Amino acid sequence: MALTSMIIGIISLIICFIGCFLFATLPGSIVSLCFSIIALSMGIISIVLGVKAKTLSVTTGRGKGFALTGLTLGIIAVALNTLELVASVIFIIIHCMLNSPDSTLNRLIDIVSKL
Repeated sequence: MALTSMIIGIISLIICFIGCFLFATLPGSIVSLCFSIIALSMGIISIVLGVKAKTLSVTTGRGKGFALTGLTLGIIAVALNTLELVASVIFIIIHCMLNSPDSTLNRLIDIVSKL
């Protein structure tokens, strides 16, 4: 269980970094959003398994290092993926606002450009 927690935490961080590289365009941002949801759920699973393995390692005396590593990687993955998720949603909203012909933001840009 401790080794599984560590492996899932590592995979979650790798998926997070792949999602960060896809962030630059709208289709990439949508894919990044999907990647961050998957990696966020994996990070939560890593935390749960890490906590369970850490409590189990107290009785067995084995796997404490793997459990602590899985717990730490899971916490880092959840934090980074939450930031990536929020950034992706904000990017998609801004992109849709800028490309909508009736958006208030486009009207403001037109007014400022006429000045």
